[in-house]
Amino acid sequence: MFSSQIIAQNCNSELKVLKNRNARSVAENDGTQFTFQLINNATSAQTYTIRTEMSNKVFKVKGKVPKRLGPNQNLTRTVLKNRAQIQYITVPAGATVTFQVQVTVPPNTPVNHWGGIDVTATSDMCPNNNISTLLRLYVSDASAE
Repeated sequence: MFSSQIIAQNCNSELKVLKNRNARSVAENDGTQFTFQLINNATSAQTYTIRTEMSNKVFKVKGKVPKRLGPNQNLTRTVLKNRAQIQYITVPAGATVTFQVQVTVPPNTPVNHWGGIDVTATSDMCPNNNISTLLRLYVSDASAE
């Protein structure tokens, strides 16, 4: 029982989008950026792998399922900390680290469609305990703005 308490204490993390702003508009020549907080409530420092991937999770906008990007249509995602591209983040025990996910629209992406991106943090100490957040992006028509 003691060892399971240690595991539980070491796997206590949170991943939050700053101010809960997980939905944004993005256009082909005007990307957007989400700021995240990765919180390590564990008793020791942890290194996390940060992954982003297009999501097929169902979500609603104003109570309705929106028109979505197709399975072969991607939004470009880059994870940044202090303006440098990263894949790993080390968070001290009891601390919070901030990072960004930058999203851009590749040419020929359909406009007036929604895309979902899963942002996942996996601790090296807890590989089976992923924490994730869904970002929702509306691909707007830059020429109509």
